[in-house]
Amino acid sequence: MRRPSNYEITNTLFFALALALAFFCLRPGLSGPFLLDDAPNLQDLSAYGGVTDWDTFRAFVFSGFSGPSGRPLALASFLLNDNAWPSDPASFKYTNILLHLLCGCLLLWATLQLCRNYGLPERKAQAYALFSATVWLLHPFLVLSSLYAVQRMTQLAALFVFAGMAGYLHGRQRLAQRPRAAYAWMLASLGLGTVLATLSKENGALLPLLLAVVEFCAPQ
Repeated sequence: MRRPSNYEITNTLFFALALALAFFCLRPGLSGPFLLDDAPNLQDLSAYGGVTDWDTFRAFVFSGFSGPSGRPLALASFLLNDNAWPSDPASFKYTNILLHLLCGCLLLWATLQLCRNYGLPERKAQAYALFSATVWLLHPFLVLSSLYAVQRMTQLAALFVFAGMAGYLHGRQRLAQRPRAAYAWMLASLGLGTVLATLSKENGALLPLLLAVVEFCAPQ
């Protein structure tokens, strides 16, 4: 097994620090209340006396009204925090913060794969990936999606888009060596990423278009 270089160790420590700093900055928001349309989207947790069996699970998850798809995957994720209403907002916000950190990790991987596919030197690829992921983690604009409970729909869509892009580019990079495995990675990442992202929020359906842009802009 190849030993990581000092440069890679430094980058790893820097990114770990960025993750810790993002959590530290967002943590005070855990004490905040539910906001705006949190209640309309979550109050059906108690519509049938709480989500306690398959029938009430199905009734809640498939009762979404926020978009054409109903966003069932995002609604199902709220059950990680509670199965009744009213509830404690801190639990929902804490999960959102963890999802924000996970999105940062997936963006790091996706950007690194993109830079490698475009033929950048490894050091530059790592530097660009680290920069983009750190900006994502610490940008004030994304405080809203992290501390606004129902914005988990947006977070999950972003998470599956980043994962789909990273997996697709991971496969693309291996086309010359292992074409069958590469195409399996690319098709699975594109298909699963698009479906899961769209079931979280409809703009996840843009994943194929984003990958088409990547292919169009790819150097010869």
